[in-house]
Amino acid sequence: MKVYCAECDKEIQPGDEYYTYQDNHVQMLFENEELNIFCSAECAAQALMLTSDELEAAEFERLLRERKEDEKYNLYLDLLDAYADKVPNRIKGGLRPIHISEANSLEGSKFIDGLLYHLATECGLKPDLQATVQEVLQEWEAWRGNMETDHTDYADDEQTEMLTEVAWRRKHVYSDASGRGGTIVRAHIVSRGSDAADIEKSWNWMALLPEEHEKQHRIGWDLFLQIYPHLRGRVERARNLAGKLELGFKAGQQRAVVYKPESLAAQALMEE
Repeated sequence: MKVYCAECDKEIQPGDEYYTYQDNHVQMLFENEELNIFCSAECAAQALMLTSDELEAAEFERLLRERKEDEKYNLYLDLLDAYADKVPNRIKGGLRPIHISEANSLEGSKFIDGLLYHLATECGLKPDLQATVQEVLQEWEAWRGNMETDHTDYADDEQTEMLTEVAWRRKHVYSDASGRGGTIVRAHIVSRGSDAADIEKSWNWMALLPEEHEKQHRIGWDLFLQIYPHLRGRVERARNLAGKLELGFKAGQQRAVVYKPESLAAQALMEE
């Protein structure tokens, strides 16, 4: 790969001496590393011969970037405090939130639930951001569908107590299918030919809008899941738990993508 001086465009041969700025603040003036390579000290100096107005603007942009990063991290800390699980603070006593970097799958997924709940209820997202958040929601549903159990179906961490309908409705403020809010219907995945007790267990419930619920009844699960394939894992798990046969999905359509909780958390935070 050829390397050129960012100031005079002279090619720098392998083994040739070249100059770069190592100071972090100065490096931020360059859009990428290639613009911080110079064939001589003169070229390096010439590259920074900006007018005082340009220098002031560059410094303002740097400070603005730093402030945005600080604000983003402070928001992350606030969200942790609001939605993350807590552990004892061994220094000060009391409790502290578990950071996503140290969380296990259950702890991380519960934090993601909180983030998505916050996005759906508190942020009033503009239309151009709603599509991005919808993608995150669908990836999250697909990831949970790959799990043997879904922690959001249970009232306790040990996953021994199912959610009541009241608790379920508090948690489900947007559609599992489309990610849109509004009137949420508690749809049953398995509704006939099963034990009545199973039908009213929270692993058999899905949050849908009324029009989505009507469409699912009209076209059936096979076609519905072709429209919303991220729900396939949840439907399969409910049918297995209820002792039903799996649906007739085509080969190659089964849960092809694996999502990691930490990447979903990062995406959700980016939309705040």
